[in-house]
Amino acid sequence: MTKNHILGGSLPEPIIPEQAKKKGRPKRKINPEVFEALAWAKCSVTDMAAYLGCCPMTITRLVRHEPYKSIWQGALAGGRAMLKAKQFEMAQRGNVRMLIWLGKQYLGQKNVPITRVTPEMIDEWIAMIECELACQNN
Repeated sequence: MTKNHILGGSLPEPIIPEQAKKKGRPKRKINPEVFEALAWAKCSVTDMAAYLGCCPMTITRLVRHEPYKSIWQGALAGGRAMLKAKQFEMAQRGNVRMLIWLGKQYLGQKNVPITRVTPEMIDEWIAMIECELACQNN
């Protein structure tokens, strides 16, 4: 039994299935090709949202589902591979500073000292210095 039946059938049905409207803002349609180009350019979510005219949360939600999820992952991996190839190419040309900076920013590269000082090494150096001082005094 419906409300209309209870009310004597004088009111029309509130929602007709064919004309049912969805609540809320309509979904934003984002061109996958534009999305891919922005992802390849290493744009942040905020930058992508500003360019596409939407909220950053829209982009965050978008990359959880296909086809945008695979586009996002492919562009990130492809961008890293391209950057590595470009680093190698530019290293042969000699622009070292930019290569080091890009590697640290995007590839997680860092300067790691080759030698680590151990207590044994310090003892050896002290012994060498003492030996040299003893030789100079004689």
